[in-house]
Amino acid sequence: MKRFLSFVLVSFCITVKAQYTITSASNPVAGDVQSMIYMSSASFSMPVWGQNKFWNYSNLTTSFSSPYTNTFVSTSGVPNISTFNGATNAVWYGGNSYDIWKYTSSERTFLGWTNISGTTTFSNPVTYLTLPFKYGSGHSDTYGYSNSTTKESGNIQSIGAGTGTLALPGYTLNNTVVVEVTFSGAYTYSSASSTSSYSYTVKETSFYSAASKFPLMTISISGETGQPLSNDTSVSVNSLFAPVGITEYNPHALDFNIYPNPSKDKQVNIFFPEAPAENPLIEIYDISGRKVKKILATKEFMPDQIFTFSFGEALPGIYFIRVETSTGDKVKKLVVE
Repeated sequence: MKRFLSFVLVSFCITVKAQYTITSASNPVAGDVQSMIYMSSASFSMPVWGQNKFWNYSNLTTSFSSPYTNTFVSTSGVPNISTFNGATNAVWYGGNSYDIWKYTSSERTFLGWTNISGTTTFSNPVTYLTLPFKYGSGHSDTYGYSNSTTKESGNIQSIGAGTGTLALPGYTLNNTVVVEVTFSGAYTYSSASSTSSYSYTVKETSFYSAASKFPLMTISISGETGQPLSNDTSVSVNSLFAPVGITEYNPHALDFNIYPNPSKDKQVNIFFPEAPAENPLIEIYDISGRKVKKILATKEFMPDQIFTFSFGEALPGIYFIRVETSTGDKVKKLVVE
């Protein structure tokens, strides 16, 4: 699944006014941190859209005890930043891994990414919204890019889908607004020995209020074109509101970066910016929260602070890698294609 989709969730910020208008006043800036935690999607029911709705998800339970975080940083010092025309913001994932964005008074556009595997600049960038944007508004755009191994293109549609009250574990918030984003596209990956292609549809739905710059809750469903949108379903909530059972972000937990991500040959590398003081425990979970792999990453098999393992048993989809040491644990997303 597409790398940039993993970040659609943070591309909107809501300024709650009489008509729930989204403006540039709440664009993310350097220093902002988004903190979300994945919830169990078992028996999850999709919300009904419209005005003055009540969405009751107060019985959600966590899949992980720790949130995942995305940190906004200045574009200064980002490798190859000059290749991204109009870049204003970067989202840092650790090491030299960044997503690159353009936030202005009239648009919010994804430009591409750069990491240890290389730099990808969209020849046709993805504009998620034209501003201002409110309930009942709509926006559509096309996108595309190609690099040495992959080619992707498609369409995006964003709509203001609903307003009402959202109930989550531990709190209820009025005056929430819903933004629904749908991607429909085609993806091709080529290696020296083979080429694989598929078409997909991905739908991301996020709830916002004046209480937070980032989503209160996000629902993601996806599938290959022609199949039901149920191949992958994930639900995450904003952990800064500290619902029951959620551990706050721990800045002392061992940081790590995953590459390549997405993984195509199911060979996964975990890079530790700081050398671990002890052997980290690595656990891998599927989208339902089921543990599918457990590894003790011994330091003698970690040249240059990189631990490599095979994930050949994995089916295509979304997984979560949890790294734990005595200082805490941290979770990050892995996409297997």
